[in-house]
Amino acid sequence: MSKYENIIIGNGFRAMMTAYASASNDKKTLLITHSKNIGGVLSPLNWEGGSFDKGYQFFDGCDQYCKNVLENFLGKDVFTDFGYGAASVTNKKIYEYHALPYWPYMGIKFRLIAIIQTIQKLVFSNKSNYKSYYDLIKNHPNNIKKILLKACKKNFTLPAEKVSYLAEDYNPFITFRMTLFNDFIGKFLKKNFKIFDKFLAIRRHAINLESFSLYPKGKNMGYVVKLMEEKLLKMGVKILLSKNTKIEKDLSELKIKTDESSFTAKKVFLTAELDDITKFFNENISLDPCNYYVPQIFYYFKTDKLISKFQYVHGNDLNMYTNRGSNVSLYGEKTKDNKNVIIAEVPMDINSEIWKNPNIIVDKIWNELKVMKLVCDKEKMGFYQFFKIEKTFSVPLVNFDKNLQTIQDLIKTKYNGNIEMPGAGRINRYNFIRSLKGYFND
Repeated sequence: MSKYENIIIGNGFRAMMTAYASASNDKKTLLITHSKNIGGVLSPLNWEGGSFDKGYQFFDGCDQYCKNVLENFLGKDVFTDFGYGAASVTNKKIYEYHALPYWPYMGIKFRLIAIIQTIQKLVFSNKSNYKSYYDLIKNHPNNIKKILLKACKKNFTLPAEKVSYLAEDYNPFITFRMTLFNDFIGKFLKKNFKIFDKFLAIRRHAINLESFSLYPKGKNMGYVVKLMEEKLLKMGVKILLSKNTKIEKDLSELKIKTDESSFTAKKVFLTAELDDITKFFNENISLDPCNYYVPQIFYYFKTDKLISKFQYVHGNDLNMYTNRGSNVSLYGEKTKDNKNVIIAEVPMDINSEIWKNPNIIVDKIWNELKVMKLVCDKEKMGFYQFFKIEKTFSVPLVNFDKNLQTIQDLIKTKYNGNIEMPGAGRINRYNFIRSLKGYFND
């Protein structure tokens, strides 16, 4: 029976990043994955002679620490820093270098009501006391709250009462923080009044916030995944495919059984989603599901020109189907006939008529990309194709914290705390990298 110091169970970026952190600390490491496609969502889609990401897949919002980690992992020549390249649409108006809704674009009356009600309510509650997304924003101004509740249903296909308060970090439209003022006023309020700093948002550059957006120029994230896998193997990490993996307590060590082999480890790191993590234990853990995978339709369009400087634009507008438009060929590949590619990401209920026939809104999607200034107003829609993916990113449901605590209690009492779940509930890759500092040396 082979012995390892650390065994990582999971797939995709989080599993590979944890394996790298382990191997960098000279730990004998095994990575067990359930799929040959170890890159998960980072693996590209082959279309029209090119390889394109499934929407926007930057290492976005990184600070200097995370940038250094990624460059140490893969080399400084792999990534190009494109800077922060987001824009947002609110009430059909573009706000540059900001992914969140810009509420002043809703009009003077709307903003005045929002400001007055914000001051009245003061949004004093602590997030840790919340369960649902509805709980999180119940003290928001009524006009903004009404929009955000609909935005939650639009972007997650679930009502706010069923989604965890943690979901506010999963989509810029429904974030807890509100952009009620321009940068000058917002910066003054955030700097001088702690209560405002909690819930006001302004553009990153206004507060000199570090923000690197790393991407392999002219390629795709599948290229990065391949390099990650190669680097891990060179560092001595063993990678094993297993469809059925179980963890048992074996005296002072942990015993991990896979499809064909058994291993022991001092530490096990679980990087899968929480619902999947329960399957790795032999104990009968009776929990309601706490992860929901958002179904989305991805529309890929060929375009003649690139007219936008932005990597992506968020559709923070209830009248738009498009959650995010990605200007893929600005930083990635082109098609075999040298056309540019623009991608529209559209969350959609799988029981809807649109899911059954995505073509019925394609003209609408094309026009939304024009509103986002990703497509020239004069350009006519050419070749396109849609892809329906029933499970994209995972959103935590309202009982996520309860399930997490149940599993943590099991680990503490039966497994002596030798099983870790780094970054549980985190979607942001930047936050996940930083969370690993708690388990490994820099």
